[in-house]
Amino acid sequence: MKLVHLVTPAMFLTVVVLSATSFEANATPAFAQKEKKSCNYCHLKASGGKGWGFRGKYYEHNKDSFKGFVEKKEAAKAGVKPGAMGEAAKPTKKYP
Repeated sequence: MKLVHLVTPAMFLTVVVLSATSFEANATPAFAQKEKKSCNYCHLKASGGKGWGFRGKYYEHNKDSFKGFVEKKEAAKAGVKPGAMGEAAKPTKKYP
């Protein structure tokens, strides 16, 4: 009986951890597919993950949408060059 009480919480925790990590690993590719963009279009690293450039910040701020996005205008607001990708797209000004 005691073994069941120990195994059940351990199994639950394992499922929670695996579910959380698989969701995080699949979230970025889903957005990249939806928008037909590479990961570093929004992220500072080509592999995605934490760290967003001005486009990623715009996307998040606008409820996962690029509606109304104008590259030159948003790049100027963020203090970066239009067309910048990866680390070069990191805002140098408070953005958004």
